[in-house]
Amino acid sequence: MKKIRIYMVDDHKMIVDGVSQILEKNSNFEFIGFALNGKDAINNSKLVGHIDVFIIDINLPDMDGFVVINSLKYNFPDSKFLILSMHNNKNIIKNAFNLGVLGYVLKNSGEEELVSAILNIYEGKKYISKEVMQSLVGGITDIDDILEQPLLTERETSVAKLTAQGMTSNEIADILFISPRTVETHRRNVMHKLNLKNTAELIKYAVQIGWITFD
Repeated sequence: MKKIRIYMVDDHKMIVDGVSQILEKNSNFEFIGFALNGKDAINNSKLVGHIDVFIIDINLPDMDGFVVINSLKYNFPDSKFLILSMHNNKNIIKNAFNLGVLGYVLKNSGEEELVSAILNIYEGKKYISKEVMQSLVGGITDIDDILEQPLLTERETSVAKLTAQGMTSNEIADILFISPRTVETHRRNVMHKLNLKNTAELIKYAVQIGWITFD
């Protein structure tokens, strides 16, 4: 088996160093470089030749991680993508897989799981962190079934998007032809399901999964 060439994108150097040490111990892997932000990832990855697997965090200081993935996929159409994140959130995970990402592993996962994830996605198989499977899907073990299950209802999603765009309950009620009280009920359900504390966190979440974009 030829060595799997791996490039990492994460703004925490300590995380990068830890992952590189794990990979360098394994004869199947070759850690060929890293970037600490999205811009450097897009520009510098072009200089290292073929890349089999990108390990990337979606929270980067200069660019949205999903935007970076889209750009890297354009430059490296044959590469596989593994997200290494602290976010155990079903909607974010679904959005990632919709972009063509094959793997999603939490940063508190162990060495064995990271290695297993890389080997699986290199072979074109989907991989989701075991902790995500256990906490989000109630014992379901088929990844495709997990990704197909809706978390928010269609109405809850509409309320969440409009709230994130800065609209009041009365404005949302007028648009959706429901009462302001019903809007507030849907909003409470959204916040509970997504484990968000306030509107600011909802806005951040909306940006992360692509509900809000900035030119």
